[in-house]
Amino acid sequence: MSLVRDYLIIQNASSLLRIAACDILYVKADGNYSIIYLTDGTDKLVTHKIKEIKQMMEDRFTDSVQIARVGRSLLVNLDYIYSIDSSNQKLVLLSPNHTKTELELSSEFLKVLIQHFKELVAIDNADKKAQKIYERV
Repeated sequence: MSLVRDYLIIQNASSLLRIAACDILYVKADGNYSIIYLTDGTDKLVTHKIKEIKQMMEDRFTDSVQIARVGRSLLVNLDYIYSIDSSNQKLVLLSPNHTKTELELSSEFLKVLIQHFKELVAIDNADKKAQKIYERV
C-alpha cells in the first residue's frame, strides 16, 4: 500500500488539504461545494462537486479503501458502516472514537447496501469453508 496514494489531495477556499482515506467518514454535497466529514468529528468544506470528489477518490485510493455513493448527495466510507436500519431508512456510521452518525437514505440505496453486505458475508463464509477443507488436506 502506497502511503501517498491513499490520501486525497484537495483544494478548499484557502488551502490545499491532504486527507487520509481512512480519516474520511462521509462526504455530503452542498451545491457546487462538498463537505468532507472526518472521523475525528471535524469537517472540511471543499470547492468541488461530489461527482468530482468521487472521481478523485477512485483515481487516488487503492482497492482497500471502499467509498460508495449512497445517494445523489452522499459518499460513504463503507469501513465505518455500523448498522443499516431499513425500516427507518437510516444508515449508522461508527467512527474510530465510537461516535455514531445517522444518515437518512432512500430505500433504494439501503437495499443496494444490504445486498452488498450479504454478498460479503457469503464470500466470507465460503472462504472459511474453503480454509477448513484446506486444513484437513
